[in-house]
Amino acid sequence: MIKAVLFDLDHTLYSREETLRRAAKLLSREFRLEEGQLAEALVRNDHRLYRDDYSFAGQGAVYAAMAEEGLPLPPKERFLPAFLDALCESCTAYPFTAPVLLDCKRRGLLVGMVTNGGHALQDRKIESAGIGGYFDDMVMAADEGVLKPDPAVFRLAAERLSAAPEECVFVGDNLLDDISGAARAGMRTVWIRQERGLRDHLPKPDEEIGSIEELPALLDRIEREGGFH
Repeated sequence: MIKAVLFDLDHTLYSREETLRRAAKLLSREFRLEEGQLAEALVRNDHRLYRDDYSFAGQGAVYAAMAEEGLPLPPKERFLPAFLDALCESCTAYPFTAPVLLDCKRRGLLVGMVTNGGHALQDRKIESAGIGGYFDDMVMAADEGVLKPDPAVFRLAAERLSAAPEECVFVGDNLLDDISGAARAGMRTVWIRQERGLRDHLPKPDEEIGSIEELPALLDRIEREGGFH
């Protein structure tokens, strides 16, 4: 029986592209850059250099790529902190995120989150996205001293929801950090498909969906059929 559904945050519950475009608007004003050009460069290079969080390493790679393309960017020491602030202030939930989380609550399921970031960063994103009120508990792995894909952080999340791992479903976009880690903790897994596809050396998810918008239909099917395929 499913007791809880847990979610990754980044690239699972909010639109990375829309967040970047909104961040570009803030950055273009601060540094007097052309908004459209900056937005396209951010989206293009972020997609090409995709990382699973907005770490300074990931931002630095995007900055270097844009500078190489000839964008008239300010010095990295000024741009990167502003980039991080803009991303946090611009975090944009998908239009279907809140309805899906509410659907889980209406089913009587507990709703949790496991993210590798810490409260200092992730709380700002969650507030900006306007989705914090739907969660019964959120585990910020960086503050717990253990990061995904370590199964210990998934077990901690289940324990804090008073659920056994086998009573939990984890939904995320990263095959290593989300799907492999949750599976090794004993949870059922739902992978949000990415272009890079399945990797042979990683556990295959129990289920695949194109976005969390498809989760209610998947839960309906699981309830009808009495379990995961």
